[in-house]
Amino acid sequence: MLDVLVAGWLLWLPVQASGDAARRPLDAKTAGETHVNQRVRSENPAIAAAIEPAAARSETLRRLIDAIDATDGLVYVEEGKCGHSVRACLVLSIKVAGPYRLLRIVVDLRKVGRDLGSSVGHELQHAVEVLSNPHITTNYQMYHFFNRVGPTGQGRFETLAAIETGLIIEHELDSSARQAPAGSTTMKSPPKRSVASTLKGSGGGTSASTTRLTD
Repeated sequence: MLDVLVAGWLLWLPVQASGDAARRPLDAKTAGETHVNQRVRSENPAIAAAIEPAAARSETLRRLIDAIDATDGLVYVEEGKCGHSVRACLVLSIKVAGPYRLLRIVVDLRKVGRDLGSSVGHELQHAVEVLSNPHITTNYQMYHFFNRVGPTGQGRFETLAAIETGLIIEHELDSSARQAPAGSTTMKSPPKRSVASTLKGSGGGTSASTTRLTD
């Protein structure tokens, strides 16, 4: 087992995915699977139902989904645990199935709450980073890619682009919530943070990770 935290809220192996998500191959559509779009998918109705309106409210999240749609990648977003109390992660695993490269994002729904949109957006940026390089087709290549572009010196990887992306999506969703009509049930997002404060981390959140974007 690879005992390294990698990219995302952090990328972590092993990952404990809920239900059949940890056991089934990622190269086939299963019954009940929902497409957020053609290449971003989830078999969890709650996740799909949250991402779709978030993408409608965030131009950046929508662009990420469109960018993935233009690649040879399929990205599955599933409920599960990433380890080390982090809220979402891109699993350090890539599979090739015919013409497609398959990635998995895992989200702990008990932790992300209203921040699901920015959490998933952060991880989708990492997925774009991988899928933009057509030569990454194995776990080994994926690991060394992040070791080159996002080392932190703390046994985990992170990229500035993913941090900034998560913050921008958070800001867009927050702005959209403020503009919601009176009486709307839309929940207001937490105050936005700077990249510097994000990198420093926060002692009051659910995780002490220095790569946490939101509490």
